[in-house]
Amino acid sequence: MITVVKTDGSHYHVARNDALDQHGDMLTFCQKTVGGHIEFAPVAAGEGIQVVVNESGLLHGFEQNDFATVLCQQTIVGDIVVLTEEDLLD
Repeated sequence: MITVVKTDGSHYHVARNDALDQHGDMLTFCQKTVGGHIEFAPVAAGEGIQVVVNESGLLHGFEQNDFATVLCQQTIVGDIVVLTEEDLLD
Protein backbone atom coordinates (compact mmCIF):
# COMPACT_ATOMS: atom_id res chain seq x y z
CA MET A 1 0.00 0.00 0.00
CA ILE A 2 1.20 3.48 -0.88
CA THR A 3 0.64 6.29 1.60
CA VAL A 4 0.53 9.97 0.70
CA VAL A 5 1.13 12.37 3.60
CA LYS A 6 0.18 15.97 2.99
CA THR A 7 1.73 18.98 4.71
CA ASP A 8 -1.45 19.56 6.72
CA GLY A 9 -0.96 16.15 8.35
CA SER A 10 -3.74 14.41 6.47
CA HIS A 11 -2.95 11.21 4.65
CA TYR A 12 -4.53 8.71 2.32
CA HIS A 13 -3.69 5.32 0.92
CA VAL A 14 -3.45 4.35 -2.73
CA ALA A 15 -3.33 0.80 -4.02
CA ARG A 16 -0.44 0.15 -6.40
CA ASN A 17 -2.82 -0.94 -9.16
CA ASP A 18 -4.78 2.31 -8.85
CA ALA A 19 -1.59 4.37 -9.08
CA LEU A 20 -0.48 2.45 -12.15
CA ASP A 21 -3.92 2.67 -13.78
CA GLN A 22 -4.05 6.44 -13.29
CA HIS A 23 -0.44 7.33 -14.12
CA GLY A 24 1.10 4.43 -16.05
CA ASP A 25 4.10 3.91 -13.77
CA MET A 26 5.20 4.57 -10.21
CA LEU A 27 7.70 7.30 -11.15
CA THR A 28 4.99 9.39 -12.83
CA PHE A 29 2.63 8.81 -9.89
CA CYS A 30 5.29 9.99 -7.43
CA GLN A 31 6.21 13.04 -9.53
CA LYS A 32 2.58 14.13 -9.87
CA THR A 33 1.91 13.58 -6.17
CA VAL A 34 4.90 15.58 -4.89
CA GLY A 35 4.61 18.21 -7.61
CA GLY A 36 7.82 17.76 -9.59
CA HIS A 37 11.09 15.89 -9.81
CA ILE A 38 11.64 13.45 -6.99
CA GLU A 39 14.37 12.40 -4.63
CA PHE A 40 14.45 9.91 -1.79
CA ALA A 41 14.78 11.15 1.76
CA PRO A 42 16.73 8.91 4.13
CA VAL A 43 14.48 7.23 6.66
CA ALA A 44 15.58 7.05 10.26
CA ALA A 45 12.87 4.54 11.19
CA GLY A 46 14.43 1.59 9.40
CA GLU A 47 14.51 -0.24 6.14
CA GLY A 48 11.69 -1.47 3.97
CA ILE A 49 10.22 1.91 3.10
CA GLN A 50 11.13 4.78 0.83
CA VAL A 51 10.09 8.38 1.41
CA VAL A 52 9.70 10.25 -1.87
CA VAL A 53 9.89 14.06 -1.79
CA ASN A 54 10.08 16.93 -4.26
CA GLU A 55 13.77 17.57 -4.87
CA SER A 56 13.21 21.35 -5.19
CA GLY A 57 10.63 21.75 -2.44
CA LEU A 58 12.82 24.04 -0.33
CA LEU A 59 13.60 26.27 -3.32
CA HIS A 60 9.91 26.54 -4.13
CA GLY A 61 9.04 27.43 -0.54
CA PHE A 62 6.87 24.39 0.13
CA GLU A 63 5.39 24.13 3.62
CA GLN A 64 7.13 21.89 6.15
CA ASN A 65 5.76 18.37 6.46
CA ASP A 66 5.94 17.69 10.19
CA PHE A 67 5.27 13.95 9.88
CA ALA A 68 8.04 13.51 7.30
CA THR A 69 10.42 15.69 9.30
CA VAL A 70 10.05 13.40 12.32
CA LEU A 71 10.22 10.23 10.20
CA CYS A 72 13.40 11.31 8.41
CA GLN A 73 14.94 13.32 11.28
CA GLN A 74 15.59 16.26 8.97
CA THR A 75 13.47 19.08 7.59
CA ILE A 76 11.19 17.78 4.84
CA VAL A 77 8.81 20.04 2.93
CA GLY A 78 5.84 19.37 0.70
CA ASP A 79 3.60 16.37 0.30
CA ILE A 80 5.39 13.02 0.41
CA VAL A 81 4.84 9.50 -0.84
CA VAL A 82 5.72 6.60 1.46
CA LEU A 83 6.37 3.36 -0.41
CA THR A 84 6.52 0.02 1.34
CA GLU A 85 8.64 -2.93 0.22
CA GLU A 86 6.26 -4.16 -2.47
CA ASP A 87 6.13 -0.70 -4.10
CA LEU A 88 9.77 0.44 -3.89
CA LEU A 89 11.24 2.32 -6.84
CA ASP A 90 14.58 1.15 -8.24
